[in-house]
Amino acid sequence: MKRILLIAVCTTATALGAAAAKPPHKNAAHAEHERSGGADFNVSIILGDREREVVRNHYTANCPPGLAKKRNGCLPPGLAKKRYAVGQRMPDDADIVILPNEVILRLPPLPRGYGYRVVDGDLVVVALASLIIADAIGIF
Repeated sequence: MKRILLIAVCTTATALGAAAAKPPHKNAAHAEHERSGGADFNVSIILGDREREVVRNHYTANCPPGLAKKRNGCLPPGLAKKRYAVGQRMPDDADIVILPNEVILRLPPLPRGYGYRVVDGDLVVVALASLIIADAIGIF
């Protein structure tokens, strides 16, 4: 009787372990996507002169003359430095500005999961979930 009970407990434990395991992926591309952390770095996002001009026009309208001539995005001299790189995660202490809807509507639409931000006087396309920078262009 003890032997039957022991076999039943072992069989149940084995079955529960298999049921709790992650199922294998049906295609290799999805499995590779999960191993890479979920960010799709094959997305082609290119910022150009048109995007730069749209954002520059919005931000230079309210910039004081003393900072406007510095061409650094209306940032005081101590804050005007690059602290990020394309392909890297956005620094936690970065001053991230979300663009107003009126500006976003004049820019080309981005793939799902990406957004426009202004960081250190640059227009940046960032993966929203991971905050990894996909592309950046100087506004000023």
